[in-house]
Amino acid sequence: TGGFEPLAEDSLLSQMREQAMIAVEEADIVVFIVDALEGLTPGDQEVFNMLRRSDKPVLVAVNKVDGPEHEDLVHEFYSLGIETLYPLSAAHGYGVSDLLQSTINLLPEEPEFIKTQDQPVRLAAIGRPNVGKSSLINYILGENRMLVNDSPGTTRDSVDTAVTIQGRTYVLTD
Repeated sequence: TGGFEPLAEDSLLSQMREQAMIAVEEADIVVFIVDALEGLTPGDQEVFNMLRRSDKPVLVAVNKVDGPEHEDLVHEFYSLGIETLYPLSAAHGYGVSDLLQSTINLLPEEPEFIKTQDQPVRLAAIGRPNVGKSSLINYILGENRMLVNDSPGTTRDSVDTAVTIQGRTYVLTD
């Protein structure tokens, strides 16, 4: 999604917020991405509270942690009241495998999985503008399919991308 600014009144930002909420409603799993370098913001807290009320599994990815030496940037995000955070660098791949493994662990158990195998698992990447949502999707896809730029708001509309991994189809919403 273009980003989620919960209190913005600008019409473009309001439309981006609406698109993000649609992506959450359609998702099976939500990855909430925050910016470790910027720290926990009131906007992050507001978005997380909205996501928590969605009754969807929400994984919190603390992006822009380029290695173990930067993991001290993660601690303030525990104040969200979540037990597990995923420090990662979407641009460099650090920590992404842990996030993906936790996402896989949230998939239905085997009998239900067999019944729904023809339905793709939908994963939404949600976060404020410029936290690295598109970078994370690109890393998972293994190619630069999403446009990434330092300017906030590069992604204006939510973009769905299907990917098949080990015979299972996933729809990633950026």
